[in-house]
Amino acid sequence: MTLKPREVCEKAWQDIASHFPDFKVTGKGQKLKKISKNKDLTFEIRFQANRNNYACSIEFVPHIFIYSKDMKKANYHNGFVYGGELGSLLNRKAWQWWQLAGASYQYTVDEVSKLLEEHIIPIFDDFED
Repeated sequence: MTLKPREVCEKAWQDIASHFPDFKVTGKGQKLKKISKNKDLTFEIRFQANRNNYACSIEFVPHIFIYSKDMKKANYHNGFVYGGELGSLLNRKAWQWWQLAGASYQYTVDEVSKLLEEHIIPIFDDFED
């Protein structure tokens, strides 16, 4: 039995989430969320599946968000502090879609996990300080 494209995405997101145990996982792995020690900031990693996915092309894009409760209360930028999609934040290319179909599954899961670990978690940590 083969998985549907959406199920492949959800499995990949769960696999990526397993690298970040201090994040709460919601929506079948679609959103990883962590609250800062001072309870003001929310760090999020969200995954968006391509709506044109099919068996031979299963893609997703990771989005990064940092929100502030205090800024939201002050009605400033709806609480948005920092973020964007992973490709842009890493100065690669805007809207870089990550492929999961066929042999690329494990490579993509490992690559996205590594990029989040090396580039995004340190940004979250800087905001924590």
